[in-house]
Amino acid sequence: LEKALAAQRADGGVRDAIETARRIADIVVEPKDRAARRREIAEFEMEQGNFERAADLLEQAIKDDPSDETALWNLSESYERAGRGADVCDTLQRVLPQWPEPAAEPELARRRAMLWSKLGALLVSSDPVAAVGALQAAITADPQRVEARLALAEIYGEHAEHQEMAIENHKAILRFDPTREESLHTLAAVHIHHGRED
Repeated sequence: LEKALAAQRADGGVRDAIETARRIADIVVEPKDRAARRREIAEFEMEQGNFERAADLLEQAIKDDPSDETALWNLSESYERAGRGADVCDTLQRVLPQWPEPAAEPELARRRAMLWSKLGALLVSSDPVAAVGALQAAITADPQRVEARLALAEIYGEHAEHQEMAIENHKAILRFDPTREESLHTLAAVHIHHGRED
């Protein structure tokens, strides 16, 4: 089957290669290896625009290996492209909290932060408390994730009890992007309120 797969790839027979790769995945015993095989097939399906098929494969891959960040990343995209936005939120809520702190590798940390940010954005209207937790996790993974901080600023601004956290958040935004006018205005208003016009 491996030889057949290599030949089909070389000949450009994508559908045949996908079917052969599926057969190989079905007989692989070790779950992590099987997950990697299914993720690879899903990538072929995504290239062909078959996002529903890709999502089905990636769901199986994550069942076999819940720690596969690339599979979750691709599953999130496949759901979105297949018009299954609600499934993105459900899956991210189920899988992300199980993962340990992100690795020191910058690219992995950046992708982890993007997944948390996406979850936070999806939860803002339905569950602001959970959205705050997700956005804070995004910032923990990647402190320079300005859009996560901006989303937090919007949520904090609606709740007076979060005023101190909101101020610290605006300070952090300005450390990474000094041109953010809303954060500048907010901090200026706080200083003026406390008589610190200078």
